[in-house]
Amino acid sequence: MCGYCTESMALEFATAEVELRRCDLLDGGHSLVLEQYVQEVSDLDAALALEAQFPLSVLCRRVEAAYERGEPLPPGLPRQSEVLGGWLIPDPTTALDTVDAEAAAQALEDFVAWWGQPSESITEGEWPAADPGRSQSFETMLPELWAALTALRLAGPAKRVMELGQKLVEMQHPATPSFEARELWLQRRAILAWSDAGGVPPAGWVGPQGIRPALLEYLTIRRPNQSAVLPDR
Repeated sequence: MCGYCTESMALEFATAEVELRRCDLLDGGHSLVLEQYVQEVSDLDAALALEAQFPLSVLCRRVEAAYERGEPLPPGLPRQSEVLGGWLIPDPTTALDTVDAEAAAQALEDFVAWWGQPSESITEGEWPAADPGRSQSFETMLPELWAALTALRLAGPAKRVMELGQKLVEMQHPATPSFEARELWLQRRAILAWSDAGGVPPAGWVGPQGIRPALLEYLTIRRPNQSAVLPDR
């Protein structure tokens, strides 16, 4: 089992929300199932109820909600990024502007460049968590990446949102994703931002680097009125 496997649970939760108008969680669920539930359930309070078990993912949900509601950033998130080029994270209680959005876009550009750097510690076929150092660094970045993507999609020009959304979606994973699959979660959020800005992939699009079929499947679940046709598997 790996991150790609656990992501399939996230798609099941998303499907249940769209088709059944509910996203129920059975008592006693495995932690990997609960993690995907926290990532996908639309009811923020339902995610917050599991904060003690999944503080990092719930922090990302809190960051997203702060920008959407114009509320203060949650404790635990620095105002100035220490890992994304010194990016000054904008205050959600003030109106975001294009300057904030471009700074967020640049922070995401820095992340994509970092992600694409080769890692000497990765060996073909290693599994799971082939590069613990990269994974640890990514998790350190994650709440700030959430702030950047949210600020960009809320205040950025559609062209810039589409550009960064596409870059995030096209990121190739240098090793098997972690069981928590948070890097895949970021890509799911990115494809929705890309689509909402008007950049939905055309039918059958697979991209210059290839796109994970699960992302196109997710897009058809969350944005059923958009055109996304799954490539043959």
